[in-house]
Amino acid sequence: MARLGLVKSESLRKRKIVALLLHWLNIMHVVQWFFELMERVVMEDIEPIQLQRQLYVLDVFVHRQYVYQLAYASDVICRDQLRMNRNAFTNLCTLLETRGGLKASKYLQVDEQVAMFLHTIAHYEKNRVIKFHFMRSGQTVSKYFNNVLHSIIRLHGVLFVKPESVADNLTNKR
Repeated sequence: MARLGLVKSESLRKRKIVALLLHWLNIMHVVQWFFELMERVVMEDIEPIQLQRQLYVLDVFVHRQYVYQLAYASDVICRDQLRMNRNAFTNLCTLLETRGGLKASKYLQVDEQVAMFLHTIAHYEKNRVIKFHFMRSGQTVSKYFNNVLHSIIRLHGVLFVKPESVADNLTNKR
């Protein structure tokens, strides 16, 4: 395997360091927010309903972080987990949203819906496994899997290649 040029490898190393630093800062932000929330609970005695709403915000951040790691962190991880690179994943999400009629809901963004769908079909995973990985209920996983499937079926003319008939006089065995 050929070695990368010095400038290219240095640039790649710097990008990895910046990505790692940003990831670390995001984690520290969540930790800081969590401790501030716990301090408010102890000091101000926040009502349980208000606490549940604030914890839901933390859950949303965790969900988005998982989708980011799965689909946007690197092409290698995205290809391994979703069977397509980041650019193809982004284009598919955009196509499903604009022309396929897939909509973001109050609870899931389009990219998380598509990531759940692709992860399910890429690894032939059960609903329970996706439920565990994406930290969603089985009903939610099933509902949004079907939504994405229906959007893909609506785009069958765009996404699927129409077969061409093969002439009888061809010499190519393929």
